[in-house]
Amino acid sequence: MVLLLAVLPAAVLTVLAYWQHGVSILHVTPSDPDDFRNWLVVRNFHDVGFASGYFVHNEVPAWWSLTPFAADGPWSAMLFGTLALIGGWQPYSWVVYNLVLFSVALSLYGVFSRTSGRGLAWVAIFVSLIPVVCLGALSSSYSHFYVTLGVALAILFGEMFYRREQGRRLGWLRAGCVSTVFVASIYKVDWAVLLFPALLMGKNGVRAWLGWGGLAFVLCLMSAVVMFVAGAPIGSPSSTLSFWNSENPLLAAVRMVLKLVPENVNSYFSGKLTARELLVQLVGLVILAGFAVPGLWKKGLAPGLRKELLWFNVFNVASVFILVNTLYVPYAGVGEKFLTAHWLSSVLAQLRYFSRRTLVLLTGLGILMFLLFLGRFCSNTLAYFSALPEARARQFATVARETLKYTPGADRWCNTVLNLTGDYPPEILALPAGLGYSVVMVPDRVSLPLKSRYVIDNGSPATAKIVSASRLYPLLRTRFGTIYENLDAPCPRKNVP
Repeated sequence: MVLLLAVLPAAVLTVLAYWQHGVSILHVTPSDPDDFRNWLVVRNFHDVGFASGYFVHNEVPAWWSLTPFAADGPWSAMLFGTLALIGGWQPYSWVVYNLVLFSVALSLYGVFSRTSGRGLAWVAIFVSLIPVVCLGALSSSYSHFYVTLGVALAILFGEMFYRREQGRRLGWLRAGCVSTVFVASIYKVDWAVLLFPALLMGKNGVRAWLGWGGLAFVLCLMSAVVMFVAGAPIGSPSSTLSFWNSENPLLAAVRMVLKLVPENVNSYFSGKLTARELLVQLVGLVILAGFAVPGLWKKGLAPGLRKELLWFNVFNVASVFILVNTLYVPYAGVGEKFLTAHWLSSVLAQLRYFSRRTLVLLTGLGILMFLLFLGRFCSNTLAYFSALPEARARQFATVARETLKYTPGADRWCNTVLNLTGDYPPEILALPAGLGYSVVMVPDRVSLPLKSRYVIDNGSPATAKIVSASRLYPLLRTRFGTIYENLDAPCPRKNVP
């Protein structure tokens, strides 16, 4: 059954891809702006490591000067870049590595979960029916690895629940769980909320709660600061840039929350969130909160264990809503992948304690989600199997190979391409290895003179002021704009006569 659990999600995705598109999953290519940027970030880390040009917004690098990857932080680039050193890096590499990591996590879950063979078969079917598992594996937006993190944390918390049930001390398991949550929270800061149940499990008394709860709070702040200093996730352009342009990352995070919470509450009533997106969040809240209902768990659970299962679910719900409602609203659809990761983590961690009624309910819900998703699979995944991005990249490579150069050992700005209009055209997949790709999100907040050696502009009135105030020498006209060499950049000028 462990083997079934490991291979079934990948098999379902492979069959769906061949059935709907007539090709294997190895024909997947990056399909949207996030995919283009993320693919390029990993390619650069694979080829030149931290010597890459900058991937930043508004030419504001991360506080941590070691990393040029400030748009999303260096963690995913390091992880997938290391995998690329082992297995190579191709346009389809995302789907392969996503499925391999997910299969490994599920295999470990099958080994350590102490679940019966029938229970593992149910998990295999349930996980394979989750739409985000299929779509996330095709994308290079790191969302699938986020689900993999949820499985890893489910293994640790499940083992802690088992030891509590047996009346055994948690010992080093607690330290390992807290350490893993801390590392995961640096990857995505909302996991930090799970530090509270990890540290408070088995603790009694006001003094213990205050002490260990205070430690959890301090670790939450530490993970947030480390993540923000190295490069925060992309929230709304205005809030993200005001955050990056501030001098104190912690105070900026507080200001961002205070500013966005009223905006997000208003977004529910002003049409910025669709009814479907709101329904997804509410359904997830009901399902997760429903785990606290005594009838959904097996009878005879110790009161202490029941209480700790409740903590775990409540904090998982809090994690989703803290992240979505402070960083990503009113972005469309992003709540689904985070909700899935925390939901799956909760289900897997306490699977052995669910009553048969709960398993039937979750299986029915999984089948319903899959049937609703099946009709949209072809349209939702068509872009991933399109040959257009790769074709445009090849065409651009033939005309730009002699114009855009990576200079080893030079300043990072001399190896950076800046797009003034914030676009991520598929042609950037053909940039020479080592060249970073940065964008301007809010033109009014750009500091002059520009620092990047190469600048792209499509003649937009919004960027006219920046262009007129800069010394730009035209190098190449393309479908997505004119590429200039920035004469204000402190770099050697090989292209300028």
